[in-house]
Amino acid sequence: MKVKLHLILLFIAIIAGVSPAPVAAYDTPEDLYRYLATVRRVIDGNTISADVDLGFGVWMHKAEIRLKGVKITSMEEDSAKGVAAHKFLHETLKDQERILIQTYYDPTGKYDGWYGKVSIWDEDKEDWISVNQIVIDAGHGTAEE
Repeated sequence: MKVKLHLILLFIAIIAGVSPAPVAAYDTPEDLYRYLATVRRVIDGNTISADVDLGFGVWMHKAEIRLKGVKITSMEEDSAKGVAAHKFLHETLKDQERILIQTYYDPTGKYDGWYGKVSIWDEDKEDWISVNQIVIDAGHGTAEE
């Protein structure tokens, strides 16, 4: 139905001689910047390295993605907690063939670079579940904005 409406509006705009606005491919901003990826390695308790499928055969290899909104104890602050968080994230992601990453870029943040909401497929729920929330719920991190 949406496609038909967009085509009708495009047709009317062409007849009226008006240049139409581009048609959005997604319904909401939450749908943007979502990519399937393959985990290469877990760097620490809230950072991964992944090969990200950008679409049309284009890949970004070895992209370092920090889990958005997850603060963990670094290994420098408390090595036992840092190592436990690293091991937990590794165990959570080790059997995942593909993950889903919704990316965010913040050049002004403490960690210059890419942040992401990482999700894994849950066969039982038949839905993506948030790794970021799993890490927090397991007590290996705290929520931060």
